[in-house]
Amino acid sequence: MSPNRKHTSLLLLISIIFMIFSISMPGFYAGGPWYGYFILATMPVAWLSGSGLAVYANLFYIWAWIRLVCDKRADTSIGLMLAFALFTVTLKDFRMIDGGVLSVNAWGWGAFIWAASLLTLAGAACDKRHYQSVFHTLLPYIIVFTAIIGLVLMYRWSQWQSANSDERSRYLPPGAAFGIFTPSGIPYLPPDNLPLPRGAIIELTDGWQMKHTSPELIVNGISIGESPQKFIYQGYLFQNKGNFQTIIPDNKQNSDNVYFYGIRPSKQGEPGDLIQYIIKRKQNQNIWYAPAIFLKEQTSIYPNFSQSLSAQLNKLNESYPFSPKDPLVFNSYSLCDQQPYPLSLDLNAEQLIQFNGITFVPSPAENFEHVKIFCSSDYALIVKANYYASYQLPLHFNAVLLRLSNGEILNWYPAYANIADNPTLSTLPENYIPTDHIHRISIHNRELTAYSDFGTFTLRRRGLSNDQDDKKWDDDLEFKWIDTTIH
Repeated sequence: MSPNRKHTSLLLLISIIFMIFSISMPGFYAGGPWYGYFILATMPVAWLSGSGLAVYANLFYIWAWIRLVCDKRADTSIGLMLAFALFTVTLKDFRMIDGGVLSVNAWGWGAFIWAASLLTLAGAACDKRHYQSVFHTLLPYIIVFTAIIGLVLMYRWSQWQSANSDERSRYLPPGAAFGIFTPSGIPYLPPDNLPLPRGAIIELTDGWQMKHTSPELIVNGISIGESPQKFIYQGYLFQNKGNFQTIIPDNKQNSDNVYFYGIRPSKQGEPGDLIQYIIKRKQNQNIWYAPAIFLKEQTSIYPNFSQSLSAQLNKLNESYPFSPKDPLVFNSYSLCDQQPYPLSLDLNAEQLIQFNGITFVPSPAENFEHVKIFCSSDYALIVKANYYASYQLPLHFNAVLLRLSNGEILNWYPAYANIADNPTLSTLPENYIPTDHIHRISIHNRELTAYSDFGTFTLRRRGLSNDQDDKKWDDDLEFKWIDTTIH
């Protein structure tokens, strides 16, 4: 073997060892680590994105390595290999085989070992030095690779020092060389540690959008999940519970417990393009802020509003099951007048029920086209009873109990009755409107009793759920006819 050939063979051996190691190491992180063999598996669709062309450098690598082993020239293959490898620097988003796109949030050490493999192979083709010793052959490469690794480690260390605990776990996991992010410099505050008192109400700033009657929140055209169950928006207090929503004008005088939650453009020196924040409205006091990073693969923002933050905001206004100690009695002599009035919101007026300054928005799945609204001094009961002669369960009953002072939804009583329990239901005409024939309702503890021309019946909640800590009623209702005589 000639001295120069021995020199080349050593570099070829080192190159293929680097390549084998790189295949078993993370090349980058996008929704998790992407190992070299995963990346190679994307070769059939890699051409769909410019940065994906880098994977084809491996084909030219194999061809060049074989030619050099056979002691043939491989200048063209080496040139094409390096040219395709340069597309790696453009990698920001990674297209998966199923068509999805993931954002790359960190580079792994596998990418650097892979680059070392390619450069060592190029050295085997272009390095014309005569072999003297292993150390002599590898010295230039040791110097270059050590310098690169040192710079990368210094950069990772600087990111680690500036990143908070959540950014470290997200962008600098074990195996990552460095993250693709700008450290916020803001200590991470988990949503469940936000300094908000119980009963605090979140006011969403104008940066949010509501999608028709749905409490879905949209920022910059991206849906980020549902709103809190209780919030203020554009001068109105929204309260969601179950399938229903109430809207009342916001009382600006009672603002001690109101906090702005919004998104604004980043200022100079702040990370990212957007900042999300919470400010106490009355004192204009900053409570919390963090970078708002849009996650393409999840169509949401970070920190995650739709899950952890939203859940924490809901805990601030948890309502326990309403169970009046004294009976509530509603009758036809105390009905609320429906008073339609305009709202400065994009809502479908046909779906709204308005009375006493309260706008009640039922779910599209619930039929509340014809209702009777009973009122007392403190409460309102919205009642809807439908009769479907051809149904197996012809009577559909719905009642929603509200607090008049603030529109809070206290309870929902849904029930269905069959003909077997009340055979006289089958004698009702097809156009019968049961709502018009309910003249009295009483509520006491867990029980609702309705008195009507077509019979008297009671609905009773079975009791608390198994998890007593939740303090929630079991959704299952027991329906029982007391008097089946049609008056």
